[in-house]
Amino acid sequence: MILLGICCSPSGDGEDPYAEIALQPLPEYTIPSDGVTMTCIACTDKGQIFLAGRDGHLYEMQYSSGSGWRKRCRKICHTASVGGLIS
Repeated sequence: MILLGICCSPSGDGEDPYAEIALQPLPEYTIPSDGVTMTCIACTDKGQIFLAGRDGHLYEMQYSSGSGWRKRCRKICHTASVGGLIS
């Protein structure tokens, strides 16, 4: 899974601030899906990203703007301990 940046550019006359929209892949924010298909993605106003897996689990894609060799992105399963309760 790759986090994408959305870049908006205004129209020439400046009337439409979203005249052009481009998606920019952010390869430093990449995590494996571990073979799980994600069926739904939702985010909060604070930037948290939640994913519903076809395996019945709820995941969160956590990311930070760290530098150096530190990992910037990780996937956390919030329902691993409750097992089949969500299915």
